[in-house]
Amino acid sequence: MNQRKHLALFQVLADGLKAIYMYRQIPRQSYLEGVPVTVIWSVMLCSIMISGALVACGPRNQSTKTTIIDTTLPEVSTEYLLNEFPMPVGTTWVYSYTPYTQHPEDPTQILTATYLMTETVIAIEEVLPYSFVSVQRDISLVSSKALTFTDLPPDKFWYVISGTKVFEQSMAPETTAFNLEYAHLAYEFPLEIGKQWCATQTDSENSGEFPCDVTIAVVEQIAYETPAGSFPDCYTVIEGYISGGVIYEFCNAIGPVTVRYDHSGTRFGFEKVLVDYVLP
Repeated sequence: MNQRKHLALFQVLADGLKAIYMYRQIPRQSYLEGVPVTVIWSVMLCSIMISGALVACGPRNQSTKTTIIDTTLPEVSTEYLLNEFPMPVGTTWVYSYTPYTQHPEDPTQILTATYLMTETVIAIEEVLPYSFVSVQRDISLVSSKALTFTDLPPDKFWYVISGTKVFEQSMAPETTAFNLEYAHLAYEFPLEIGKQWCATQTDSENSGEFPCDVTIAVVEQIAYETPAGSFPDCYTVIEGYISGGVIYEFCNAIGPVTVRYDHSGTRFGFEKVLVDYVLP
């Protein structure tokens, strides 16, 4: 018998004693006059016993329930929060982007233009073991004339993070069927001098074997300075192509601070320099 039932029984007994006391105080000339005392006592005792029984038994299907509220916060994955390349939603890199190309009618004349390129992380989707980071790219013309003989980079691209590897692609990845064999491996952390990895693989003969098509190599560790600031922990990385290498400086905890490409044949290329950034 729980504590509540004990209290209820005590209350019933107290009420019964109170009733008996009040009866003894009733004047003989009251409306109970003439009623046998034994009848009155019997009614009182029966009432007390019935009330006590009801309290003691009570409804069998009622019980005291304690509601426990779980205030534990859900675990938040940190797959996309690499120390070397943090990119939570809201991360923004602002670059000065300068493409160039030779004039189609006069190869000795170089045409160029300057743009402001802003890349912002707008969404992250996690489908284990990958984190898909969506980056919006906005480009606005800064120079007086645009460069009409070259294509600008797409307005959206994706980073795909798997452990310490970061893939990059301009087409929306299949989040439920991401294929590493056809992905471009842009970074493999930690960076260190002499480290190399295969950026892309090609199965040209449908043999099922994927020899390395493009290799990326870390060639130097340096401090680097751009209009965005001075960065002490940076690496020069070269992505080699037959037509010319893409050379970029990657600074830990920031990201790529410069990227440049010069085509070895027909003269065209670009330079991309970090001028500002926001890390939430």
